[in-house]
Amino acid sequence: MWRKHAVWTQCALTMPMIMSIATCMSWQHITLWDDMYWSVIFMISTAIQFCAAEHGDFGITVDTWHAVQKYRTFVVYCIIASWTMLQLETQYQFGLVLPFVVLSIYAHKHHRIILIVAIITQIAYSGPWIWTTATLYAEYMTEHNFSKSIQGRHASIWMRRAYACIALTVLLEAMTLWSIRCQHRFPYTFRWAPIVASAICLPGVVTWTNANIKDTEVSQDVTVKSQKHRVAASITAAKQCESCRACLTSLDMESSFATHAEPNRDHSTRPTANIHRPTV
Repeated sequence: MWRKHAVWTQCALTMPMIMSIATCMSWQHITLWDDMYWSVIFMISTAIQFCAAEHGDFGITVDTWHAVQKYRTFVVYCIIASWTMLQLETQYQFGLVLPFVVLSIYAHKHHRIILIVAIITQIAYSGPWIWTTATLYAEYMTEHNFSKSIQGRHASIWMRRAYACIALTVLLEAMTLWSIRCQHRFPYTFRWAPIVASAICLPGVVTWTNANIKDTEVSQDVTVKSQKHRVAASITAAKQCESCRACLTSLDMESSFATHAEPNRDHSTRPTANIHRPTV
């Protein structure tokens, strides 16, 4: 799995996917608003994360998916903060989601400030501040590692660390949301079933991935010169993404070399004549 970092995020998404299923299967009349709210949040959030992680065109461009992912992060952090600081019923929390979406377009770069305020409030009022703090740190380390990868090789350790932090952020963010959901939903106790199911399924997903998915294609000859969005972990995906092609140097040369190196080597090799000298 160490050489398959392009699919680490998809493997980590096993946990929020299971939580999405759990929220949809737990609908009850007494907690209908809560169940509807958290089902929508988990399903939409997980779908956006998956499409961004795949680094492909799913109806919209890769650039758009990564922009939506930034807005999603801001909205999720606002949701964490609103449930932490505002004592509102779920119907009103539902009404806040749309303003959060609109605000994310203009203020998505300030998402950490919102989460820091939420963490301070959680510490004061016994919220899940450990999970929230860990989420903030993992998200910060993701951007830190991506920034370190600039002017470095595409096959550098910084790229692997960045994608490891993305996967870790997915898991910690899911735990934070699940903790808040259990804290505010009757009977106000932590539900371990989705966590146990994730702990059982995740090793199976990793084992299947390790056996059936080929290693992520990287190159020491390609340099990351800038970053418009998160550079694709795989050279194959990068070649299909216009923004990644613009952010990587020698990518065309790498493709050309891979295609033409073998013919050139063959042409430059002279055949050796097999001369038989007559014996006297």
